[in-house]
Amino acid sequence: MGTENAWIVVSECIVCLNPTDENKMFETGKCDHLVCLDCLRRYFNNALKDDRYTSYIYIECPSDACKETFESFKVLHDIFSSKEAEDWWNSAISSKAYIANKITCPMENCKAIFDADTKLTKECKFTECYECHRGFCMTCQTAWHPDVIKVFDDKEAEKKTLQEAERHNWRRCPTCGHLIERKGGCNTIYCRCGGFFCYNCGAKQCHCGSNHPQVNLRNARHINLPPPPPLRYRRN
Repeated sequence: MGTENAWIVVSECIVCLNPTDENKMFETGKCDHLVCLDCLRRYFNNALKDDRYTSYIYIECPSDACKETFESFKVLHDIFSSKEAEDWWNSAISSKAYIANKITCPMENCKAIFDADTKLTKECKFTECYECHRGFCMTCQTAWHPDVIKVFDDKEAEKKTLQEAERHNWRRCPTCGHLIERKGGCNTIYCRCGGFFCYNCGAKQCHCGSNHPQVNLRNARHINLPPPPPLRYRRN
């Protein structure tokens, strides 16, 4: 009876240059730079001391000329034990004095904390907790809701609000920053924050010559005004 030969494909690790079984090597999935297990473990641990990283969601390929990245969530449990992976994430978080975008697992008996790239939380996105391995919405930090996808883009929302304000000639209170739409009356606007200004020119000290019968805005002298009519407010 003959026996089949088991072929092993061997490649060189780009870090230690040692020939290694390809089945025991790792790559980003977007490049062909292979790294052996021992080197990748050391590389990920050394990354925790690298000041280039503001987030550890992605770790750069070890090849100098390569700009591709490993996704930490997909790699950690392949190169570390569960305890080692948990310790790695805890070190990643505690090594940053300021966490730009902290995500907390919503599961009651978990509450794991990790850092996330802000690009990943612009809209509802499913993610798996690295500790309890249950899925949740990374943006809402609640249980996953497949039928409701919300978009969170503050800059885009602000841009739309300012465009609408310009179209309707709203004014921003110079004291508190609220956007105000005047429904009628004179140009004297008495904001609910306690500030007042000229609706025509938007200044506390009027310089457009508008009539302000109840307050001298030219000298910015506050007097007791009657309660203002209901105003429509928009906060950015």
